[in-house]
Amino acid sequence: MFFKEKYIIWMIISISFLTILIFSLINEPWSLIVVAILSSIVSSFAVSAFYNMELHNTMDKYEKIGMVDYFETFEEAQEVIRKKIEKAKKVEIYLMYGSTFFKSNSTTLKQFLAKTNSSLTIFLYNTNNPFIDSYGNHWSKDIAGDEYNSKSIVKLIEQVKSNLSSFTELGKNSSFEIFEIIESPISYSYYIVDDYLFFVPSKNTRSKNLKPPVLFFKKTRNKKTMYYKIQKEIELMKSSNELKKI
Repeated sequence: MFFKEKYIIWMIISISFLTILIFSLINEPWSLIVVAILSSIVSSFAVSAFYNMELHNTMDKYEKIGMVDYFETFEEAQEVIRKKIEKAKKVEIYLMYGSTFFKSNSTTLKQFLAKTNSSLTIFLYNTNNPFIDSYGNHWSKDIAGDEYNSKSIVKLIEQVKSNLSSFTELGKNSSFEIFEIIESPISYSYYIVDDYLFFVPSKNTRSKNLKPPVLFFKKTRNKKTMYYKIQKEIELMKSSNELKKI
């Protein structure tokens, strides 16, 4: 379709320039006025047409991966996530421990689980995950010091799991599951709310001052979208016992 539109535009421009050329060969004063007007119209049309083609092509690429929006930091996205959770039926959260997120959104998640047929699935690090030592060694070199060493990370994970244990009593008619990430690194975290995906890539620097962005995607019929890519990876991790239900 794109190439067909491009061909038609080139045909229109070619015919227009040919018309301008014919008028320019007419030795009449009025022909110069016609040429000037036609040249202006054709130039405007050409610029507009090619701009719209590029815009359409770019939007088509976004549509293929299901991209909706971009947030510079998680703080910018958090309110959007919270509002979507309030109206959702299914929520899936994948992260290392998420103490700040769960503390800020505890009430919202409890109200969510109180709804009939709601489903909450959370993926957290296993305290014996071999990558904890690596992350602790890396992060503890920041200004924060021992706040993020391996022992502190384990305590944060245990505290989050302890706080989440009270969620099981909230929804008798809802589903609540916790999976442990046994031995995988954290290359990203994500928040799936019904048909929407908030994808947070991990940063490489040890500095806590750098806030990673949040990429906002939606589920579409296209199986190549980020939404399906993430779902497929989780299924693979479950089948290969990289995730353990607790």
